[in-house]
Amino acid sequence: MSMEINEQIKKFLNYTAAFIIGIFAIVVVGLTIFQKWLAYGLESDYEGDIFVLEVPENMTVAKFGGMLEENQLIRSGKAFDIYARRWKNKFIVNKGKYEILPGMHVDDIFIVLNKPVKNLIRIPDGWWIHRVGKLLEEKKVCSCTEYIEASFLNNDIQKEFEFLPKNIKTLEGYLYPDTYDFPENFRAELVIRKQLKNYSKKVVPISLDNKNFHETLILASLLELEGRGMEDKRLIAGVIQNRLKKKMKLELCSTALYSMNEWRELKPNETSNAKLKHNTYHSYGLPSQPVCSPSLESIQAALKPAKHNKLFFVYLPESKKHYFSRTFKEHKVGIRLRQRELIKLKQNSIRNKKK
Repeated sequence: MSMEINEQIKKFLNYTAAFIIGIFAIVVVGLTIFQKWLAYGLESDYEGDIFVLEVPENMTVAKFGGMLEENQLIRSGKAFDIYARRWKNKFIVNKGKYEILPGMHVDDIFIVLNKPVKNLIRIPDGWWIHRVGKLLEEKKVCSCTEYIEASFLNNDIQKEFEFLPKNIKTLEGYLYPDTYDFPENFRAELVIRKQLKNYSKKVVPISLDNKNFHETLILASLLELEGRGMEDKRLIAGVIQNRLKKKMKLELCSTALYSMNEWRELKPNETSNAKLKHNTYHSYGLPSQPVCSPSLESIQAALKPAKHNKLFFVYLPESKKHYFSRTFKEHKVGIRLRQRELIKLKQNSIRNKKK
């Protein structure tokens, strides 16, 4: 009887062992198949150039996997979803543009997703609000109209940036020119805040000891549009101060062009147009506001004008420098020199075209 029981136990153990081995084999085979399927699903069939993947807001991991599959960057979005959830804990897909290379391994894709492509935009020194607005619209950051509207001073901006004078209407001159990372469809208000924060960091520290810094900023904006290089700007600042002391009109082309919202060579009959606001050919003193966003160099030049007795200056395009003079008679000599250089440059241009 005991032998029969022992035989039954042996059979049971054998069957159990066989069952366990079978289950283990099935699991091993299943895992092997799963791993091969996962590896296959994460491979890329994309063979083109660098692929720029644009990810919108609120993108889930599953939807992102589907996007990769749709663009042949991987073979299976489901495989990506499983891989991300199992092996990439707390993975989040952020809005932005990402560069994916042909045949890129999925782990490298995860690395790339931490480094969105920057939308770097250079706002040049000396540009005023309307010109910057057009640039931002071209770069699809925000519309020109939105940017102009956001540039008017309001209570929220005034509270956040206490360095701003309370009596100004527009932020012209305070929107610091620099290279910025502005994504597409960015809010104009956020662009303005970034520029003001940059101004706070770079300009405010050198303005603290100057009670009339708004006037300094106006002067700096004129130097930015009129001068070339630190010493040149300091000399022009001296001319402006001398003319202000003598109660002479500044007669600066840059102010007329700002009023016209254009940047080009002025015609003689345009300079004295009385209808143009901020036009120093018509009005006395400094303009009521900055006429552009000046560079730090121009601001430093405005803080330290050169001391001399000059009252006039004219730019010589071939010599690439300004001709400074004390009297209008001397100034007319500078004007004639400018005209000669313009003619010479035009002749050289014609010769070069014929070659």
